[in-house]
This record gives sequence, structure tokens and C-alpha cells, in this order.
Amino acid sequence: MGPNGALSRQRRANSAESESGSILAIILSAVVFTLLHFGAIKGAVVPAVNLFAAGILLGIAYAVTKNLWLPITLHFGWNFLQGPVLGLTVSGQSLDSGWRVFRLEGPPMFTGGAFGLEGGLVATATTVFGITALLLLRLPVVNVVSPRQTFPSA
Repeated sequence: MGPNGALSRQRRANSAESESGSILAIILSAVVFTLLHFGAIKGAVVPAVNLFAAGILLGIAYAVTKNLWLPITLHFGWNFLQGPVLGLTVSGQSLDSGWRVFRLEGPPMFTGGAFGLEGGLVATATTVFGITALLLLRLPVVNVVSPRQTFPSA
């Protein structure tokens, strides 16, 4: 995605958020994200759920920062780590550079099988952890002592 695509996406996100609120904007963004990856899903349920959850994660990342740098960095980092660094399949596409850091073996429900790590429950757990972390970071800090409250002097 080039600079024009990023700016266009930010304008659409701002427009959707101002018209319908953050939650709906995040959900719509996640639907669009999933549809952009639709060709790779090929009817599989877990990859579709994981891509939708990743869209939620990226939408929350934008909502928290009001800037595209965090969601773009998360998306690029995830794909770069899986493909060129670890030599794994990314969203059903092999980005094989001719070498592999390790070989991912195990039940396809966990490893994602031919779709790659994004098609397994490992990605589900990772994405849920990321969503939870962003939401916890977003919670307001509760001030236990009111600024007006004074303590008796000794």
C-alpha cells in the first residue's frame, strides 16, 4: 500500500467514525480487511475469523492512536516476520526466499496448514492477546486521590 492508499484509508476511517462511531467504524474496517484477503481464504473458517480479528486489531490500533502508523507497522511487521524472516506462508501465499528459519509442524488447526500461521489457532490467540493489550492500554487511568482532597496535617 502506497502513501495515497494509506491517506485514502485514513480519510475513509475518519469519515466512517464521525458518521457512525468508533465501534461500527472498527467493525466495517475489519470487514473490508477480510474482504481484501478473501481470495486467499478459499472457504476456510479459521483463516476468515483470524483475518476479521486482525482487522479488529488494526482498527483498534488506529482508534487508539488516531494515526495509521501503528496499524501499518503491525500489519507490515506480522507479514515480514512470517514471510521473509521465518520463511512461512503468509495468508496462503508463499513468500519463499529459498530458506527457512524453522519448519512449522503440528496439527493444521494450530499451525494453519497450507494457509500459514494466520490460518490456525496460534494466530487467533496472538490476535486476541493484541486486542486485549490495546484495549487495556486505552482504559483511562483512575485517580484514587482526588486533586481537591487534602489530608490533615500532622
